[in-house]
Amino acid sequence: MSDVTVTLRVDVTPLFRKITAELARQVPAATGPLVDSVRDLFRKRFESQGAYGGTRWPDLSPATLRQRAVQGLGNAVLDRWGTLEASFTQEGSLGLTVRGNASSRALGYAVLESDGLHVGSNDPVLNLTERGTRNMPARPVLPDEIPADFLDRWSDIVATGLGIDR
Repeated sequence: MSDVTVTLRVDVTPLFRKITAELARQVPAATGPLVDSVRDLFRKRFESQGAYGGTRWPDLSPATLRQRAVQGLGNAVLDRWGTLEASFTQEGSLGLTVRGNASSRALGYAVLESDGLHVGSNDPVLNLTERGTRNMPARPVLPDEIPADFLDRWSDIVATGLGIDR
């Protein structure tokens, strides 16, 4: 008896293209619920002052607390006017002008692109909060890690959007 080896070569690229195209058509159905869930994660980050999904943000300095008291503002970290939080938690939220009036510029966004779903903020203050400044410690809005309950929720949303039973 001799060993027989059979080699079959098939170009599966066309099949993968069809699968990819079908997945791309199905994913937008999950986009709305997925964006809402990502926004929920950021809402929890702000409500916990950074503790959910990371390390709690450093407290405001005594000088900042005094300044806010004079201005009649609250003492929640990263919440002077609420625009940064709103940019992560509300679609199309508007920023403020220098005088504190609503601007016409939307800061929050959610975009589905070929490399994934992008939910975030164009608020110029974000750069300062992520890295900190000479006078302000870093208070990163982006979580250190995505909590498992959100990863599970996102997987379920995408699977449902693709018609997969889990």
